[in-house]
Amino acid sequence: MLIGFRGGVQLRPLNVMQSSQYAKARNIPLVINTSFSLIKSINKKSIIIQEYFETNELTSIYDPIQQYEEDSNSKNLNVVLIIAESFSQEYIGFYNEGKGYTPFLDSILSKSIVFEHAFANGKKSIEALPAILSSIPTLTNTSYISGKYGGNAIESLPKTLKDKGYSTSFYHGGANGTMGFQAFTQIAGIEQYYGSSDYPNEADFDGKWGIFDEPYLQYCMQEFSNMKTPFFSGIFTLSSHHPYTIPAQHVGKFPKGNLPIHESIGYADYALQQFFASAKKTAWFENTLFIFTADHTQHNSNHWYNNGVGMYRVPIAYYCPKYLADTLISDVTQQTDIYPTTIDLLGIESSILSFGQSAFNINKNFSISSLNGIYQIIVKDYCLKFDGDKTIGFYNWENDNSLKDNLINSSDKDLQVAKAALEKYLKAYLQQYQTRIVNNKLTYERK
Repeated sequence: MLIGFRGGVQLRPLNVMQSSQYAKARNIPLVINTSFSLIKSINKKSIIIQEYFETNELTSIYDPIQQYEEDSNSKNLNVVLIIAESFSQEYIGFYNEGKGYTPFLDSILSKSIVFEHAFANGKKSIEALPAILSSIPTLTNTSYISGKYGGNAIESLPKTLKDKGYSTSFYHGGANGTMGFQAFTQIAGIEQYYGSSDYPNEADFDGKWGIFDEPYLQYCMQEFSNMKTPFFSGIFTLSSHHPYTIPAQHVGKFPKGNLPIHESIGYADYALQQFFASAKKTAWFENTLFIFTADHTQHNSNHWYNNGVGMYRVPIAYYCPKYLADTLISDVTQQTDIYPTTIDLLGIESSILSFGQSAFNINKNFSISSLNGIYQIIVKDYCLKFDGDKTIGFYNWENDNSLKDNLINSSDKDLQVAKAALEKYLKAYLQQYQTRIVNNKLTYERK
């Protein structure tokens, strides 16, 4: 397969997910043959389903099927999802008593619904897109996109919105096809994907990865102005990616901080400011729900973020001043919650399958991740680490932000009850996740 990039053409082998460019997810088996499938999957590990519970008990503990009711006051708001490259909470002043590198984003967050304890579900960009768009976390050592199950039929935020009459698009200033984004977004129901090959001015290329954020966000803003409403569009920013290149005309304008990424965060924040300054002049702006998050965290210099909890802290916020009052919510939320939370906010009637939930579902908030074969779940004040067989760590992360005091053998009966309940919930979650991925059951089965 030929994939274009600045300076030439890059040869990459086809994979199973790229068949989505030629067929809908349900028809992928028709456009690939058995031999091809075997060759592409032979070195990719299968998920082994851990059967902790019988089916009836399993569903009573955790069920990813969710129903959302229509709100009589619902509005057909446009939805713009902004995924900011490497925007750790640590870099954002709003989360750190004003100490950060994002003065503009801080001002937006002050007018948004913001979740104080918001978490990524992974540590890589390739893990972020399935979590954010389709509520599918990566709980294996291989990302969902590049794994053997990447061609499964899935639910997604853009697909649900498209069914309600929305046009759908996704913009990433990187090379078309990078990290399987183009193929995945098509499986996720996005009608139009745009990468650097579609961008009209090669002079804005950063010399490494793609298009600088400032001109690219202006391009996105202009594109939105030509779209039929309501529309959904995702933007994945680029400039805060290593090697953190700053356009020549902006060198020296932003604080360098004590990490190489800090200056580029300042530039990316400035690019967002220019985007909003232009967007506010358009007809679509006032009736648009903006969602802010990051793909993952990056290097840290603050001990609060240098642990198994802090290393996943990203912003998650919903901005639409015309309809949403600014609110700071202390509950836990995660990237996989963005899809159902948005459906809930928009007041759309829908039945979906999601490994997250609406962040407004009080008393059921949690965050889950996996690293090197260890699963981690965060619920309220507690963080539990599980190796697939047994719990190996249990912490009160609010009081012990360095996770030094392992409470796994505590004599406190209440703690032991909380630990057992959390482990049971995590086991049910894992069994549902593994079973549905292996058996291609990631969509709601409508009668």
